[in-house]
Amino acid sequence: MIFKESVHWSDGLFLQPHHMQQMQNLIFDINRTLWKLNVYYPYGLIECEINEELLDDLRIGLRKICAIMPDGTEISMPGNASIPMLNLDIDKCLDNENFLIYLALPVYNENEANLNSSTETNRLYKTKEYAIKDENTGNNEISLLKRIFNIKLSTDKNDDNYVYLPICRLNWISKNINAPKLTFDRDYCPPFFIMSHDCVIKEYVLELMYLIRKKRDQISEQIAQSGYNTNDISGENLFHILQLSVLNSFEPVISAVVNTNKAQPFEIYLKLASFLGELSALFPLLKKHEIMEYDHNNLMSVFKDLIRKIRSVLAIGGYLDYIQYDFTLHNGYYECKLKSNDIHNSNEFYLAINTSGSIDKIKTSVEQGDNFRLLAKSNLEKRTRGVKLKELRYPPRYLPAIHNALWFEVVLGDNDKAWMDICEENVAVIDLFHDVFTDFRASLFLVENKGE
Repeated sequence: MIFKESVHWSDGLFLQPHHMQQMQNLIFDINRTLWKLNVYYPYGLIECEINEELLDDLRIGLRKICAIMPDGTEISMPGNASIPMLNLDIDKCLDNENFLIYLALPVYNENEANLNSSTETNRLYKTKEYAIKDENTGNNEISLLKRIFNIKLSTDKNDDNYVYLPICRLNWISKNINAPKLTFDRDYCPPFFIMSHDCVIKEYVLELMYLIRKKRDQISEQIAQSGYNTNDISGENLFHILQLSVLNSFEPVISAVVNTNKAQPFEIYLKLASFLGELSALFPLLKKHEIMEYDHNNLMSVFKDLIRKIRSVLAIGGYLDYIQYDFTLHNGYYECKLKSNDIHNSNEFYLAINTSGSIDKIKTSVEQGDNFRLLAKSNLEKRTRGVKLKELRYPPRYLPAIHNALWFEVVLGDNDKAWMDICEENVAVIDLFHDVFTDFRASLFLVENKGE
């Protein structure tokens, strides 16, 4: 680490722009250095809203963004940055099943120009003209030039003249050169500086907190039903009290910190890892849970692994849980293979759908069953209706938080042959009209009420 020299101000100094530039850069450098010394991972997104509709035209654009770049530069749009849309070069991206989209910020150059010119447009800064009035009088309007960062979106990060920050990952649906199709990878979360409302990890953590509170209430009820007496504590009650101690120590703290919208992902990772350690210690005969090492650039995998292991320990003793089956595209329809025991042990069934297009049209199609059917594979070629589905505007909190998902409940009647056929074959398929359901993904959730 190098701390730069400051400008020497002296009597008779002939003031030039160089002096102000050096002083301004020094102020920025000091602030960014302090960030790096006080924060474990001092970069990432703060806010990010992508215009997802543009992807149908093979373009990427941002509605707004606020981020700290890996070199410490603070950028935002609207604000101090200009970020044009990116027209995806399909030929460069065909080799991989998925690829990242990056913010690319030109590196500051101490020896050459850093301001765009008529011939060079890939430099760090460009200017924007503002009409500014005297803040004291409200008069004397002048024209003032301000610097804004000249940022672009990119699909590669091989140019050393740029600093890169990933913002999303795209998956191929079709590589047909005449009709290529892409979708956003919901299993990827870019690095976030703080867990704001735009960070999908926040929803996963809050969902876990709900399950912890549910487990806590269940244990409290068990203690009350056992006739708890402080003068005669049984071994079972003592174990329940130890469980309550762990749950009550961590849940309020984690919930409060996450809800500030200012928590750093690594901070929450450490708290959850500590919680898992304390919880696992109550079951010493269990296999030790080795958790994934923290990876700031791959938050989704890290937190999904950690939360899954916490849930598995919480499940000991019984609580409401779900099993997720994802549908995969196969010969024009979507299929998922089920386990017989999972079906018979479950009493609630839900379908989560992610797709682009008109939301109202999608809801109507699913509920009416004209352009959408959930049915057994053997009925695929028959002119038969699928399982009845009803939209859930507010799905149960024990189901996972899935970004932009539409939720539907499987409505079961006494003689629902469509569902009985699925249970008999252990295979569910979705038959749909592809022009209505573009960029389609779906998961079936089986909710089982686990007992002691």
